[in-house]
Amino acid sequence: MVGSPGAGKTTFQHNYLNSYETVSNEQLQTPAKCLTAMKDLLSAGKSVVVDNTNPQPEKRKIFIDAAKSLKVPVRAIFFDLEKDKCLYNNLQREVNTHRKHHSKKVPSIALHIFFKNVQPPTTKEGFEEVITVTFDPVFVSKADEQAYKGL
Repeated sequence: MVGSPGAGKTTFQHNYLNSYETVSNEQLQTPAKCLTAMKDLLSAGKSVVVDNTNPQPEKRKIFIDAAKSLKVPVRAIFFDLEKDKCLYNNLQREVNTHRKHHSKKVPSIALHIFFKNVQPPTTKEGFEEVITVTFDPVFVSKADEQAYKGL
């Protein structure tokens, strides 16, 4: 996945890719640990989603190369969302703490850095395809929707 914090990557993974194993920098803390976990899971025949921001081709290359070395096709899911919406969604992390896949709010500077440096993925990097996703909130309850919309 390629997208800013607050773009909906984790929510998308939980709603649409829940049969995949997830490798996340948020959980594993370093790209090296993510890469090792991804290779181990792929070697075991599992499907894997890398739930990181992955803003630049050089950050994505290590994962692409590792998957290709195991003869596994790679797709990119690009979360194309304006910075203001990502900032708002990031603030929602403080409000919607009841959600099953709740993430902690990240410092706003992380979003600003992402948008300053992001280079959308292309098939020239080695992806079989690039899928672009725009944000579509999924609410688990009426209270969740009201909290999001500030009602």
